[in-house]
Amino acid sequence: MTVTYDRDDDRRRIVVKVAGPFDLAAALAIVAHLAADAGWAYGILYDTHDLTDLPSMTALQTIVDRVQIVTAQRPRGPVAVVTSDRAAYEMAEVYASRLEGKVNVAVFRTPDDARQWLDGYR
Repeated sequence: MTVTYDRDDDRRRIVVKVAGPFDLAAALAIVAHLAADAGWAYGILYDTHDLTDLPSMTALQTIVDRVQIVTAQRPRGPVAVVTSDRAAYEMAEVYASRLEGKVNVAVFRTPDDARQWLDGYR
C-alpha cells in the first residue's frame, strides 16, 4: 500500500491518500505517524479511491483498537473517509460505528463533500 500525506497547518487538515492493496502494517504506521505529531487533532481526510482491496474485519478492529488507545490519551480531530466503492463505503461505515462517541467519523463519495464537512470543524 502506498501512502501520501499532505499536511496543511493553516487549515488544520491532513489529507492521506492510500493506493494499492491494503496493508495492515502501513495502516498502523499512518496512525502512529499522526499520533506522533500535532496532526492527531487536525481534521483528517482519508482518500481511499485507489485502494485495491479492503482490510479484513480483524484488521479493521486492530486499527480501531489502536485509534482508541491514542484517543484515550488525547482527543482526535474529525475524520472523513472518501470512497466510491460500495464495499469500501460499507467498511468505512463499520469503522465509524465502532468509533462512535470517541471520534467523529463520516463517510463520503467525493473529496469535495468531505472537505466541506471538515470545514465545519475549523
